[in-house]
Amino acid sequence: MSGIRPDSKVKGDRPFKKSAHRRTIQQGYVRHPDVHPDAPAGGGGPGRFRGGHDRIAWGQKPPPGSQRPPAKSPTADHFGQFTLEQLNAAGIHEWVALYQQLPSILGGMPAKIRVQLGPMITTTELLRDAAGVIAAKKVRLYSDDDNALELGARGAKYFYEPRAFVFGPGFSVNDLYSKGAFVHETTHMLHQHRRVAAHSKLDEEVVGWVTQAWYYRGQGYKESTFPGVTARGRAVLEAAFSFADFLRAHDYDAAKEPMDPARFHKLAETLRSELATLPEYTTARTTSLDFSKDSGF
Repeated sequence: MSGIRPDSKVKGDRPFKKSAHRRTIQQGYVRHPDVHPDAPAGGGGPGRFRGGHDRIAWGQKPPPGSQRPPAKSPTADHFGQFTLEQLNAAGIHEWVALYQQLPSILGGMPAKIRVQLGPMITTTELLRDAAGVIAAKKVRLYSDDDNALELGARGAKYFYEPRAFVFGPGFSVNDLYSKGAFVHETTHMLHQHRRVAAHSKLDEEVVGWVTQAWYYRGQGYKESTFPGVTARGRAVLEAAFSFADFLRAHDYDAAKEPMDPARFHKLAETLRSELATLPEYTTARTTSLDFSKDSGF
């Protein structure tokens, strides 16, 4: 975590809104940190804490002696999806500057990224195409200054409906981890944009994590974890980096040596297993997503 309070002003171009009252349950009401203790540091892509785990429920009266009003929150499904009206009601507002800033991150992707698992594929070219989708405002970009969705200080999340990215209170286009979190969430948008047929939710997360790790490598990051990561979070990151490093060593189009399919599947299963240890992924392995009948962007 970055240590930035949800109501503090982040340096840079983040819009700053002082709410009449906090719309999230803050310290003193919550029995857990804003990022799950076993999640990778600062949120950012799947693996972060998404709520509903041993906490005081939204709208529940504060403890005796407290003056803070009950928090108002949207009601989410088990993967944290909300409607646009619910996001607005939670005080989450559009972050206009990002429509120009985020495409440059995708436009500056490493020369080669190619991650494929089942019907899902993420490539450098597809990620660069996603920059145009964002610049054309075919998806919405929102700032959660109050941390109402508990995405973590540097967290980001893509919502299939209403086709929107939401960014945590410490997200910054100048922070490496934040940028990787955005790249990860962009992979979810791509699968929906490409109308990918039935696939495992957990496999979709595997593709996101490996793409995120590959992006970090392309930015010159040599480590396989980040400061402040706990044991489970570190295991997820290390598995993602191992898988990414394996794929980077092989050229899908003109391999100098054949890719070992057994090694590929072992690395994929290792990452699946590590992700499944996190509370928010307990049902992901058996959950299927299908965008083949989506209306498109």
